[in-house]
Amino acid sequence: MTDHSSDIVTSVFKTTSGEYLYTLLSIWIPRHGWPLALTPIAFVVLAATSHDWRFALVALMTIFIIMPMVLSWIYIYYLLTPEARRALLPKRVQITPGESLLLVYEPATADNGTTTFFPPEKIEAQDIKRVMFAKTGVVYLLRAPMIQFIIVPYSVLPAGVTRRELSF
Repeated sequence: MTDHSSDIVTSVFKTTSGEYLYTLLSIWIPRHGWPLALTPIAFVVLAATSHDWRFALVALMTIFIIMPMVLSWIYIYYLLTPEARRALLPKRVQITPGESLLLVYEPATADNGTTTFFPPEKIEAQDIKRVMFAKTGVVYLLRAPMIQFIIVPYSVLPAGVTRRELSF
């Protein structure tokens, strides 16, 4: 039996979709964003070297038409998934250092007055790929086919918690 006296329990928090998208883009762009960024640069260089302004127009089309479409695809592909629910619902996180994260969701009340209860979700240490310490919180990147993560803001952690205790 495991001693849970060293568990770290956060206060209740909710991640906004903007925070989730910001974190998602900070992970996605370094991995997959290079072709997206290099395409307009290549067309601007081509326009400058060939003295043909049509290539500059293609660079502008890339920036103002293709890039927003890619960003909307990212939003639909990642933020409208059941996995994003775990980030956006109000919850409290119990961190057992080196072992697991336990997500305990608060009951959600709809506009019509109905209340929905979500079961707690346990994420084992082997399901956590990496722990990143961002500007506003700890990001637990999960092992999954698509990018999934849990954001725990520093403001909800108990005082005196070290980075070592939050790492896996």
